[in-house]
Amino acid sequence: MLASKNAAEPGGLSGKPLFALALDTIGRPRKRIGDGAALIAVGGIDCAPDALAMFSAGADLVQAYSALVHESPARVRRLTA
Repeated sequence: MLASKNAAEPGGLSGKPLFALALDTIGRPRKRIGDGAALIAVGGIDCAPDALAMFSAGADLVQAYSALVHESPARVRRLTA
């Protein structure tokens, strides 16, 4: 369940409020399908520790869309540092 002061806003949530739920979720399909398919983690990934946590949980790739849109492409440095 998402907990955010913005949870009732139209259009849904994106970015950091989704990270904990996304991290908890990514491991389930990995356990079910094994290494047979690539999993792309999404939801609130905006720094290198977030990306590493997703990789540790079973992701093969990560998407940092909200971080890039709301800040700038220069944000990539924080994802790879």
